[in-house]
Amino acid sequence: MWEGRFKACLVQEEDYLLQVYRYIEMNPVRAGIVAQPSDYFWSSYNINRLGKESYLCVPHPLYLALGNDTTERQARYRELFASHIDGKQLEEIRSTVNKGMVLGHERFVDEVAALAGRRMATGKCGRPVGWRKNGNHSLCPRNEAWWLDKVWLQKRVLGRSCESFATEPEFYLTV
Repeated sequence: MWEGRFKACLVQEEDYLLQVYRYIEMNPVRAGIVAQPSDYFWSSYNINRLGKESYLCVPHPLYLALGNDTTERQARYRELFASHIDGKQLEEIRSTVNKGMVLGHERFVDEVAALAGRRMATGKCGRPVGWRKNGNHSLCPRNEAWWLDKVWLQKRVLGRSCESFATEPEFYLTV
């Protein structure tokens, strides 16, 4: 019945929440399930745009700020759906939701990261370019205990000399 796990991300309200509403309520249309978001039974579009009663959905303050009365709010909400979400914004929402990151401006993302104590934005995959330059990697000094233990093990068990151990690239450590 369900395709995958539930996915969620933290959303900056001011500029992104209503865009996420649009994204969610247009998903059945993009998937070709229905022609209009109002045709999808499980959509909150019928509540927000058409005024259908629901005991499950509580209107968000940003939705309530769209207008002074129900009719004005519903008209402004319909205007949000006059155009499709552009490709860049669509990809940004999908990416942050799928990765469980934060959706918002850079400052907002940085503030959340500082509060959470962990990275909240995606970075580049792999090691940084040029990580081997300028002494960013080194062979551990021979006076450290673990080095001496490996040299002893190599001499006693493997029968190899210390020099061959020091020159083999698989024993290089990265910092």
